[in-house]
Amino acid sequence: MIRIAGGGPAGLLAAREIARKGMDVTVYEEHGEIGKPVQCTGLVSRSGLDALDVDYADSVLNEIGQARFVSPSGKEFYLRKRKGYALVIDRTEFDNEIANEATSEGASIELGRRLLDEESITIAADGAASYFARKHGINRNYVVAYQIENRMKVDVDTVEIHFGSFAPGFFAWLVPVDENRVRMGLGYRPDVASRVHDAYNPKTALRFFAKIRGYPWVPISEQGGLIPLFDNSPSVFDNLALVGDAAAQVKASTGGGIAIGGQCAMILGKIVGEGGSLDEYESVWREKFGRELRVHLAVHKFYSKLGDAEFEELFDAVDDEILRIIEKNAEMESISGLGPVVMSYVSKHPIKAMRLAKYLKYVDGDVTSMFKFK
Repeated sequence: MIRIAGGGPAGLLAAREIARKGMDVTVYEEHGEIGKPVQCTGLVSRSGLDALDVDYADSVLNEIGQARFVSPSGKEFYLRKRKGYALVIDRTEFDNEIANEATSEGASIELGRRLLDEESITIAADGAASYFARKHGINRNYVVAYQIENRMKVDVDTVEIHFGSFAPGFFAWLVPVDENRVRMGLGYRPDVASRVHDAYNPKTALRFFAKIRGYPWVPISEQGGLIPLFDNSPSVFDNLALVGDAAAQVKASTGGGIAIGGQCAMILGKIVGEGGSLDEYESVWREKFGRELRVHLAVHKFYSKLGDAEFEELFDAVDDEILRIIEKNAEMESISGLGPVVMSYVSKHPIKAMRLAKYLKYVDGDVTSMFKFK
């Protein structure tokens, strides 16, 4: 019997794959319902969802084609993809679809039960604040997120990303659900917030953000959660494997974890289902996603150190050629190919390179992975 702690996407995808191989597997979900409480913006690339082999059609609420990036003072630029490049999903519907697929393959799900022991093979998919990760000495850094669903008129095709000291160490976002609703929220690093603000309250900060941007404040619901920052910690301990948010298989630059965490769960499920070792899972997922996760962490470390004035200067440096480079070479699930192209651009523009040289002080060794880490 394989036991899985946590009935989110990672745990359910692992269960589905294990059951498909004919092995007995049970998911233990501490809450009384699958997919609740919701602690997610629900923005995922279409390619990322497709990689999970889930029938997600009924969970799609909106299709996104572009992103608007905004500086602290309101300067902006757009990155444009194709319509439907990213999707906004109903997480409750999505999670329940995976649960149905898992049970149809023979997996069992027990609601209202929390798994705390490690008898036999145990998969910990118990989220960002994983009990099992902490039990094995992993103490991660987090981005703390706060979000409301807000009633307001929006451009349904556009996600917005806003940088500024109202979201210290991260950013604020608007993710449109439909023409009249948006998921509006922000993330912050507690360590950065303590340096920037005498006191910091995310709800107050989000209301301040809405006011300075001229957005109404008509909350329909609110939620909060933790985004674990990838730290390269082990994901396997004897007969225990961490997966998804519990393993911090999350893109630190954006906070997205459904696609990569889900694919890691599928890798784990197939290996366990075929009688493979957990060490094989550790090796395979790191080979496939380790570099990408390190690059996302490097980007996060860079922008989390910037103040408002520095964001303004960087926004001033963005021109049409840079935007074309980013649109062509960066994807939501993969940004590691962007570095060499940006370096080539900078080498051809020495004046701009000199202006940007001051930001080298914010670059630590990890950032070089974006350009040459293998």
